[in-house]
Amino acid sequence: KACAKYTVAQAEPATEALPHADLLEKILEKRQAGQNASYAVTLTEDGDLTAEDEKAIADLSEWLHYFGHALYEGRPCSAETAAPNFVLENAHAPYNVYLFVSSFGKANVDGLSGKVQKCEWIDTRTPLEPLADNVFDLTDDGPLAHNVRVLRIMLHRPEDDIVKTQF
Repeated sequence: KACAKYTVAQAEPATEALPHADLLEKILEKRQAGQNASYAVTLTEDGDLTAEDEKAIADLSEWLHYFGHALYEGRPCSAETAAPNFVLENAHAPYNVYLFVSSFGKANVDGLSGKVQKCEWIDTRTPLEPLADNVFDLTDDGPLAHNVRVLRIMLHRPEDDIVKTQF
């Protein structure tokens, strides 16, 4: 029960070599489809990673430093936006919706399950107000060279309805 609750699961053995080109994009494609990504790395005779694998993992780790939570906890949902951008919701707190952005400019998010309370870019914690009807003006001014950013959209939370109590 704990493994199901906290999304801990044994991954299937990797059958595909770690892709060096477009690693992040390939992982995002799998997550968007509700799948996990598992890749085999190549080791040298000394048991170290090859330079290519190490570079690919280091580049991915830089992106995961900012957006790993959204990737790991994100699951497909009913909200939609125009491709190549896509939307995932938090598996444990579905009022947190993540807009994965690789095409910047104006974007509409349809099918949100509640009223937008707050939005912010995860990497910079910069707030972003929707223009109207869940349309966002998205800019690529984050700190990373990767062209994929994530916007956290917080919808109305059940705890927002709790009446203040005193002890």
